Amino acid sequence: MRAEMSAHRRLALLGAVAVAFSMAAALLAFNAFEEWQVRREAEASLEAALGWEEGDSPLASRAVEYLTLDEDYQIVRGDRPWAFSMDYELADWCKDNLVLGVTQRAELSDTICYVRAAVDARRIGGARSESGGRSEGGRSEGGGRSESNEHVGRRDALIVAYVDVTAQRGLVWLVNAVFVGIALLGSVAAGFAGRRVGLRIEGVEAARTRFYQNVSHELKTPLAAIGGYAEGMAEGVVEPAHAAPAIMRETRRMSDMVGELLDLSRIEAGAVSIERVPVEVGDLVQDCLMPFEGLVRKRGLDVRLSLEAGTVSADPDLLGHALENVLSNAFRHAASVVAVDYDGRSIVVKNDGDLPGPQDVEHLFDRFFTTSSAGTGIGLALAREIVELHGWHIDAQVADDMMSVAIRM
Repeated sequence: MRAEMSAHRRLALLGAVAVAFSMAAALLAFNAFEEWQVRREAEASLEAALGWEEGDSPLASRAVEYLTLDEDYQIVRGDRPWAFSMDYELADWCKDNLVLGVTQRAELSDTICYVRAAVDARRIGGARSESGGRSEGGRSEGGGRSESNEHVGRRDALIVAYVDVTAQRGLVWLVNAVFVGIALLGSVAAGFAGRRVGLRIEGVEAARTRFYQNVSHELKTPLAAIGGYAEGMAEGVVEPAHAAPAIMRETRRMSDMVGELLDLSRIEAGAVSIERVPVEVGDLVQDCLMPFEGLVRKRGLDVRLSLEAGTVSADPDLLGHALENVLSNAFRHAASVVAVDYDGRSIVVKNDGDLPGPQDVEHLFDRFFTTSSAGTGIGLALAREIVELHGWHIDAQVADDMMSVAIRM
């Protein structure tokens, strides 16, 4: 039991970790790409603003702001008479970190920006304004900075261009938070799915083990009987006339079991094709009941038939085989009653007695499944394969102290 629990727990953990790693990798890739894209656009915008990029660059799409700093990295207010606290922070940052000719990322207290500086103010925006005209933000109408700046032309003055990407980074953090939430939900869902799959695999393995144990038991019984009768005949204690019928009966039993295994394997492999002909359902039911007459008399079972007239297009041999398996299951578990109904749409076989529990009903047609130590669990699985091969459906339910299996056409 411990091994089974650990198996489905391992699958649950594997599913959760796989989703978490996948989402983490996607998140890292997204952040790396977004950072590269933002820096690329900011660098192109700064180079274009400082006049180092000839023509219009499609990447120069960011709004550029400017600061003019003197030789002591103090803000010169000739172009912009006001200054924000962020401007002073940026000026202090430039004093300690600025490298000329390099686009740098500056992280201030409330702002993230990309910065680039030029010493020669005449390079800003390309050609200088001859008119000395001034535009909003201290920019001339021709794109250059106006002549009124007293530091323009001084070699020790710095023109600092910067692009504010704080809003962009905020959006990225929001996307990160959404990614993390999705990763958590995905990991939990994957864990539950892995656990469910693990439990199903464990159930299949347990059923397979039970199947082989039951097949071994079922084969041992006729083999032991055949061996016993053969040994008795060899030692002269059993008359051949008495042993022969028993040996033939047990041989047929083994042959039927092996035949069903082979039939199930062939159908699962797609090696069986159906040959449809009109089949009278009432006659087919009567033919399928004949092999159980001896069992009915021996156990005193009450067999009730309610059969409407009607034909279906089916393979009579395959459909008969499926119906015999359903009937065999009903007779094997019945206490006193077996009923067979046909209403023109469905064949329903009912029995009382040994009824499966609710948790077993949905698995009755699974391969290798059996509700007791007796039987191999092949018959109903083969019946389902044959019914579905016809394009029909088979199901089971327990109601009113009766077990019913319905072949719905």
